[in-house]
Amino acid sequence: MAFSWEEFLEIARYLSEFNNGQGFSNEAAYRTGISRAYYAVYCYANDYAVSKLGYKPSGKNQHRELIEFLKGIDSHKEASSHLLSLRRYRVQCDYYNFLDFDPANNIKLSIKLAESLISKFKL
Repeated sequence: MAFSWEEFLEIARYLSEFNNGQGFSNEAAYRTGISRAYYAVYCYANDYAVSKLGYKPSGKNQHRELIEFLKGIDSHKEASSHLLSLRRYRVQCDYYNFLDFDPANNIKLSIKLAESLISKFKL
């Protein structure tokens, strides 16, 4: 049976309610949750684009490539923009010491965007 990418979103929801005490900080939980929310959407969007829109990933820069592919389809421009935002948040959370947003607030926004996009991309 195929993995359910929505489980990543469930992990993000769980981490959004996290409170110190498990041996790591709230910020670590929120950063991880934001990352999981993005990957939940990315994987749904990729599967949808391949099976419903004829998308063929090239193997390089697949995240950017998928966003650009969706951007080129009128009915998916807004979804592409939201996916790009989630990707930017995820990159900051995964790679940078300092964020230009508050992860405690952003995790809730990321989850809301992810829920909306997943409902659009469910097969």
